[in-house]
Amino acid sequence: MKNRNLIFATMLLGILFLAAFTSTNNRENKVDEKATTTGQELYRLNCAGCHGVDRKGNPPTYPSLDEIEEKLTATEVRTQIKNGKGFMPPMAHLSDEEIDVITLYLFDENGNEQISSITIYTPEKQGEMVFKSNCAGCHRATINDPTPQNANTQMCSMMEPAVLAGATKRFTKNEFLNILETGPCYMPSFSHMKQEEKETLFAHLKTLEGKEEPGQPSIGKKCWKMRKGKSCCGR
Repeated sequence: MKNRNLIFATMLLGILFLAAFTSTNNRENKVDEKATTTGQELYRLNCAGCHGVDRKGNPPTYPSLDEIEEKLTATEVRTQIKNGKGFMPPMAHLSDEEIDVITLYLFDENGNEQISSITIYTPEKQGEMVFKSNCAGCHRATINDPTPQNANTQMCSMMEPAVLAGATKRFTKNEFLNILETGPCYMPSFSHMKQEEKETLFAHLKTLEGKEEPGQPSIGKKCWKMRKGKSCCGR
């Protein structure tokens, strides 16, 4: 009887441990699945870095999205957001619902459409999504990643921007946030981003430390102007 009880207790502990591990693993990236956001907020975080908060863009590199209905259909806009086109990288990390709400915002400036059950992630995961939306078109995350579509183009002043693995060792957090705020050299300013969104990007880049970092320091490490968020690039 004692042996049977001991076996039963051992099995029960094993089941409880497995359940706890599975629950923790499933929630590794998720924080809360019941949050609300708007098309305007999704646009600001995913599109405004190039097209501007006011949607005026900076033609011809960053086209204006004003009166988009005169240039593209809603279906064409959805397709372009999802698959990318030209300098614009694909926004494959966005769900179909999020793309739909951004599209509705672009066709209705009030931006009142909402998603009522968007998943909120850990800061590191949020930062990865910010990276994909705002940085991946020009910057590689690690040296072994494919060359971004906008690297070595006129958009990036004909030189590939720095690989971002190791950036959190080359710059302090305040220096990094200042670079995002000011947009030195040919990099656009990301002053439209909230402080916590910039910090999630830094948190994501922290996870890349020691993972396929470049062997040589970037211009940002050599140039004091870049560290201060000022124009560099040999000018």
